[in-house]
Amino acid sequence: MDQISQALPTGVAESREPWLNKCNLMVGFKAILAMGLSLTVSIAISRPDEPFEEELMDLVIQHCQAGDNKQVQAISQAIRDQLSPPPEILALLAQIEQTNCLGSAQKPTDRPYTELAIAMGFDDNINLGIRADSITLGSASKPITFLLDSDYKPNSRAYLSASATRQFITDNGWTLQGSLGLRKINDYSPLDTVGYSLNGRYPLKPMGIASQVQIGWSQSWLGGTVYRQMPTLEWESTLGNPKQPWVITGQIDQPNYPTQSSQDARIALLSLTRYVRWEPLGLLSVGAGLINDQALKQRAGGNRQGQTIQASAQHDLPYGQIQAQWSQTRWISAQDFFTGLVDERRQNRTKQLTFTYKRKLSAQMSFYAQYQYRTAQDTVPLYAHTSNDLVAGWVQQWR
Repeated sequence: MDQISQALPTGVAESREPWLNKCNLMVGFKAILAMGLSLTVSIAISRPDEPFEEELMDLVIQHCQAGDNKQVQAISQAIRDQLSPPPEILALLAQIEQTNCLGSAQKPTDRPYTELAIAMGFDDNINLGIRADSITLGSASKPITFLLDSDYKPNSRAYLSASATRQFITDNGWTLQGSLGLRKINDYSPLDTVGYSLNGRYPLKPMGIASQVQIGWSQSWLGGTVYRQMPTLEWESTLGNPKQPWVITGQIDQPNYPTQSSQDARIALLSLTRYVRWEPLGLLSVGAGLINDQALKQRAGGNRQGQTIQASAQHDLPYGQIQAQWSQTRWISAQDFFTGLVDERRQNRTKQLTFTYKRKLSAQMSFYAQYQYRTAQDTVPLYAHTSNDLVAGWVQQWR
């Protein structure tokens, strides 16, 4: 390991841990709970002679997505008693009721809550190491071969993680949230991680467009040493049909690394995501974004430009919810990585595939299991890797 560290200049021998030097397109499965309906249950049910309206079924689905099973049961029974829905609607109601609306509830984003989560997992490459015994850099006429010791090889480890989150709403409309998390790796303390994050978001409606602004701060420790500090500013606007909206997101992060200041950067991300509801209990999203990663110090390769794309799907089942997500991030540096050693601009392409199963055990308790595959291709072979991660956890909320 010292052989390579001494050969590379400051800012080149950056860490290969998964949380280092990356710009995440925070892609998740956002619930579309604001259906924008103007009718109420009493009005809809008081018009039994009119055709069965799609808005009423939207209302049933909305309550189910919010985890309000009692309201779903009440509306469904009123539909049966006071309307004459066709057989396909009756079958749909039965399907929704069979889920008990426990698997489709999303984390509340507009109300106070406290959350505690505990998980156990296993990663076959916890340090994102490489399997080769050596790497060759330099030019074809003057190759330089480095032998890799065990520090660069993949390490398979089990780990335990835990987090606690508190969210509350202020009188003036701000939603404030604080989180504390840790990850303890079995027999691999250098990568033990502790971190906290604080953020606040405020809803706005400029020119009638539903939007929100969010500011945040996070700090993490790696192996007991302060690793990264990062302020964040984000703007999000929702356009179009609220049932199938377009979401525009602009975000600026400025990660600072006290022990690796050459990696300090300012990362700007602009993304567009489309959400589409398929069938009553399914949700699809497809998005793309542009990345501008500005080096603030003497980082090898200088600035970076890139793109990110992602696709996700979720579907509610009678006994839970399944989710699948795929994403790819590509970027290229503005300058050659290191003259004489890597005489080309650094290019990186990272792909990630995630499958998640969630099941609500009660109104405020849930279980989840997740598998994640991650692979990175890089013109600098030191940063190419593949990993598989499997984790299962328990989440408890108090509202």
